[in-house]
Amino acid sequence: MATLLIKNIGLLQTPVGSFSHGGEKQGENLKLKDAAIFIKDGLISEITAGGALPKGAETADTVIDAEGRLVTPGLVEGHTHMVFGGYRQHEIPMKLKGAGYLDILRAGGGILDTVRKTRAASFEELYHKTEGFLDEMMGLGVTTCEAKSGYGLDFDTEVKMLEVLKKLTWGKLPTNILVFAVAMVVTLLTFFAACQIMGVVVMWYMVVGAVVLGVFVAYAAMFGFDKLRQTLEQLNSIKKNN
Repeated sequence: MATLLIKNIGLLQTPVGSFSHGGEKQGENLKLKDAAIFIKDGLISEITAGGALPKGAETADTVIDAEGRLVTPGLVEGHTHMVFGGYRQHEIPMKLKGAGYLDILRAGGGILDTVRKTRAASFEELYHKTEGFLDEMMGLGVTTCEAKSGYGLDFDTEVKMLEVLKKLTWGKLPTNILVFAVAMVVTLLTFFAACQIMGVVVMWYMVVGAVVLGVFVAYAAMFGFDKLRQTLEQLNSIKKNN
């Protein structure tokens, strides 16, 4: 059994409860001063406060001294387009002078400039650039993020971007990247094609339903149907208990 002790935590702050909150409830946080956390095989077994140490702390395999710092759960970045070529910082002076988006587009900038540079970038260039973004995010406390393709606008480039994400996802980076793009696109295209064949008028709530279905399909594609079933059962259990 591997054990980890995090001691000398100046302030341990964590959301209350075991499910996502909205509105004012997002501000409901538990705050513990002079705290310590004891972890067994990757699971938190005990949390103490007021300078006390958890049971078994003296035999911990690994000890991290927080040196009075703030400790919180890892942050989640829910929406990114982190795989792209080039930068567009040169457009900032144009915006400061009053140029609108269409003005920038006509000058050769905007999203089409990113598309051109993304298509021109090699796999290695995109990989190392995106890896740098993930390292920076990890340094800021982000442990989970969503990432997608989208700046290629052609089949080969979109696949190249997804391959970058795939390599980063299953590589050695500690950040978990959820690559939903392929399954989402396939699900939505199938949905719209079916509606067109059957002559069904697409309503907004139907699109929302298709997106939700796409998330489930993507999750199953990434982790398997058994893991999807287990996750849904856990969510259902949390809902019943709260």
